[in-house]
Amino acid sequence: MSHEVSRHKVWNASFDVNMRLVQGMLSLGLGYSALEKFRMNMNLNIMSSRTFNFYKKKILDGHLFAANQMLFNIRKDVQEAYGSRNDNDIVDIGVSYDGSWLTRGHTSNIGIGCVIDLLTGFVIDFAVTSKRCEECQQTKLALGEDTAEFHFWYEGHRDFCSITHVGSSGPMEVKAAIKLWERSESIGFRYTSLLSDGDSRAFLELNERKIYGNQVEIKKEECNNHVSKRLGTALRKTVNDWRVKDVTLGGKKHGSLKEETIKKLTRYYADAIRKNKGDIEAMKMAIYATLFHRISTYKKPQHKKCLSGEDSWCFYQSALARGKKPGAHKDWVKTPINEKHLCKILPIYQRLASTDLLSRCVRGLTQNSNEALHSMIWNKCSKENSASRIRVLIAVSNAISEYNVGTLKPLETFQGINCLPTSSASKHLANFTDYRGTYF
Repeated sequence: MSHEVSRHKVWNASFDVNMRLVQGMLSLGLGYSALEKFRMNMNLNIMSSRTFNFYKKKILDGHLFAANQMLFNIRKDVQEAYGSRNDNDIVDIGVSYDGSWLTRGHTSNIGIGCVIDLLTGFVIDFAVTSKRCEECQQTKLALGEDTAEFHFWYEGHRDFCSITHVGSSGPMEVKAAIKLWERSESIGFRYTSLLSDGDSRAFLELNERKIYGNQVEIKKEECNNHVSKRLGTALRKTVNDWRVKDVTLGGKKHGSLKEETIKKLTRYYADAIRKNKGDIEAMKMAIYATLFHRISTYKKPQHKKCLSGEDSWCFYQSALARGKKPGAHKDWVKTPINEKHLCKILPIYQRLASTDLLSRCVRGLTQNSNEALHSMIWNKCSKENSASRIRVLIAVSNAISEYNVGTLKPLETFQGINCLPTSSASKHLANFTDYRGTYF
């Protein structure tokens, strides 16, 4: 009997160590090849790749369990933030949606899409799409793709296959969006306002499909950062287009559209939107002020659109408000633009200061939250190396848990996979905040 008990304890210890080893590698964004290098340098006998994948699947189950529990609670918080107290309510909310890809070379076999609520900043749903299934690839090599044995095996595997997308990588973002919007009502929401970048393929497809029926239209909001980048892109294109015609807009001459000037104009445009949230006319005035202030000269000052008052950022308006003579333009206008260039760049400003575009920027929102989340995900699963869908799912579910509720969430993950943390790990994690923030 004692021999059996001893064997049982040894097996549990081995299970615990192996689980922790695999979990540790995955948390660092590393896989089995890194574990092999570690083994060689430490002169250790460590598990086979098959055993590694066995534990990886168990770890995935633990992460998904913890992530689903967390998302269930977060969704309740989001509903309450919108004033809903009934679990059966379907709440109309605005969300930020963006896709990202696990890139290897010029192709990506796996893409992700995450939905973030605009009011609370919480991630409320995600989807992972894949063009590749490792089990299928391995079985094709072992049995032959055209053999009867493979087709018989695939019939049993079909429902568990990792392939969820066929075709080029770009449409993965659209496919993930459709999946997320179609199931949104089942989790208590309708995503009726979509904050996205300039690429509106997902937005167009969602409205074309009438996801919520003919009576509900999904509105589009623009990311302030992406809209401002359009100004820089358009100005650079204009400089290049006129260069082909032997007309120089750039260069080092005073008032030229050099790269430094274009970067500053882009930043001023973004600030004009951000500082005038909720007022489209004020946005327009501020945007045009960033242009005309810089083509002004002593002989021809053009500061009517600049902010007036003693505290104005415009030296000219500030001096007038204080009853003083304005200083020299050459000393105060740090990014001057030659007035001769105005006719060539004014159409760009007219397009980017249109009422139609600015009405989608009225809240001055950005997709910084999506970019921060994507950074967390790919830190846990490097884009530099290929990875399976399971490994990406582990990274996504773990990153979303940390993003929403902080670093104490791994404690629940460990419990979910029957791998309790040590007392030292618990003390370490207890030093971190349990909640990423509040929206009040």
